[in-house]
Amino acid sequence: MTSLSTRTVDLERSNRENEAKVVSPWRNPVPLKEFGRHPVVVYYRSDRWIPIAGFSLAEAIGLYRKARFLGKEILVYPPNLDLCTQVAAGIPKI
Repeated sequence: MTSLSTRTVDLERSNRENEAKVVSPWRNPVPLKEFGRHPVVVYYRSDRWIPIAGFSLAEAIGLYRKARFLGKEILVYPPNLDLCTQVAAGIPKI
């Protein structure tokens, strides 16, 4: 019992460890804060995949969470990726 009361904790170290851990429903880790303003293209499904440009990565992540809450599916890709010409596993063909 005395060992519990005399135990000291390095709070700064535990805070640094917690900062490094990110819980995300995404398959890839959530991007770093400095990439939040980078432009992305959001693809929305309505009988076919429709590209919507003009979002920052931070806005697209928020939109993704709202869409997921509503049971909708959207995909987020970098603006220089043309899905019509790219063939890769898991990328929808437009």
